[in-house]
Amino acid sequence: IENDIKNGVLSLRPFSLLVIDEAHHAIGGYAYPYIADRYMEEAENPRILALTASPGGTSERIKRICDNLGIETVEIRTEKDMDVAPWIKKRLIEFVRVPLPESFLRIKGILESIYREKLQSLKDMKFIRGRVYKRDLLALQTRLSKEIKDGNKKAFAGVFVVSQLIKLEHALTLLETQSISVLEKYWKKLASDRTSAARNLMKDERVIEAMRLTHELFQKGSKHPKISKLCSIVYQQISRKPDSKIIVFANFRDTVKEIVSALSGIEGLRPVEFVGQKEGITQKEQIRRLQEFRSGNYNVLVCTSVGEEGLDIPEMDLAVFYEAVPSEIRAIQRRGRVGRQKLGRVVFLITQNTRDEAYLWSALHKEKTMKRVLYSLKESNQLKMYF
Repeated sequence: IENDIKNGVLSLRPFSLLVIDEAHHAIGGYAYPYIADRYMEEAENPRILALTASPGGTSERIKRICDNLGIETVEIRTEKDMDVAPWIKKRLIEFVRVPLPESFLRIKGILESIYREKLQSLKDMKFIRGRVYKRDLLALQTRLSKEIKDGNKKAFAGVFVVSQLIKLEHALTLLETQSISVLEKYWKKLASDRTSAARNLMKDERVIEAMRLTHELFQKGSKHPKISKLCSIVYQQISRKPDSKIIVFANFRDTVKEIVSALSGIEGLRPVEFVGQKEGITQKEQIRRLQEFRSGNYNVLVCTSVGEEGLDIPEMDLAVFYEAVPSEIRAIQRRGRVGRQKLGRVVFLITQNTRDEAYLWSALHKEKTMKRVLYSLKESNQLKMYF
């Protein structure tokens, strides 16, 4: 539509209503803001209706969406509202927790000790303080990189340590929430990284030990405990209801591949990998796999974030989150794959005492905040004040 408007193929003048679905995409380089601006300029009697199940967890973000789309009034509906409740089917939500094996905990302990040491050095340099999360490290990396360009030579040392911390954070995330094979692949990638921060990290004897332990587990064929739990959950679903449609979400393509491999060996399960075009599958192949899934040739769709929204996928009987996601938007979109037209079930796989738990509660907290902000905007009419 954006290209048609720019090329003069489409005129917005005669349209009296513009409906924008998945309106949370009005932020982040999508076409929605441009289309909305042109529509308000050209249409004789413009009216915009923007819809989204997940606008975001802060008033600033929600107001930016409204500003970008020319929205003046907010309405909110939840599954509990009288005009919605009769049309919503029950959605069962379960949290299945699994412990990390001792062999995984040993690697975790090594990496955490290095992480704490690096973080303390960053605090000693006065670049950061207090409790630190991954988003803080990423923001600091951006700020320090800008300071280096502005001539601050002291920022070099900070960027060096921040880069190492981000790499350690990622390794810990893979260990805790994904699988040994994915961590093994990451270590190999890091070993070929020619940046000074990576080379220095790879010389640390503790990192070398963590890599050795990872490789031993990989050679033995060790799996993350979530893999066996996932297989059990999916098999039980198919045993109870053989015509079930199941979707499994995972953040990393390598994890998707491992899940498909594990499920393929179970009687009655016909899994298929579904990832984005940037991850190596053409649009033609995506369409073919979805058609095969709809027709029943496959009964388990294992996907990355590409399956969260925007696809014509059949109603699911079961959705499994292989890991929790800290984004309330993504969590809502994932859950929305079940419970639309029939009873649905959502299962979260959570590794105990890991980032899985932190991400889960982060998303739930943001979702509660989102609803509170929306009700506040609706009741106080703050948007008109904002404009």
